[in-house]
Amino acid sequence: MIYLKILFFFLIEPDHALLNSTNKTELICTKKKDDNHSFEVNLSPNISSEYIQISTNYLNDTAIEIIIQSFDYIGEFYLICSSKGEKDRGARSNITIGSKK
Repeated sequence: MIYLKILFFFLIEPDHALLNSTNKTELICTKKKDDNHSFEVNLSPNISSEYIQISTNYLNDTAIEIIIQSFDYIGEFYLICSSKGEKDRGARSNITIGSKK
C-alpha cells in the first residue's frame, strides 16, 4: 500500500501532449502535499535545449506550471516532475512532437 501512495504523490496534467515541431504547450504538476523540497523537471531521454526548452512558474508550494517549447524537434519523450533528487518518485507525461503539417 505504501507503493501506491508514492505513485500518486505527484500528478501531471495532461498526462499526454501532442505538439507540432514548432509548438509550445503548458502542463501543470501538483504534489499531494508540501514536502519542503523544490520541484525538479527532467526529460527522458535528455534532449538538447537547442530543440526543446522548458520553463517553469511556481504557482504555490504544491503546484508548478511547466511550459515546453519545441524548435524543429520531432520525436517522443517523457517529461518527469518530482521533488528535487527523487525522480523515481515523480509523475510523467508522454510528449509526442510531429511535423509542422
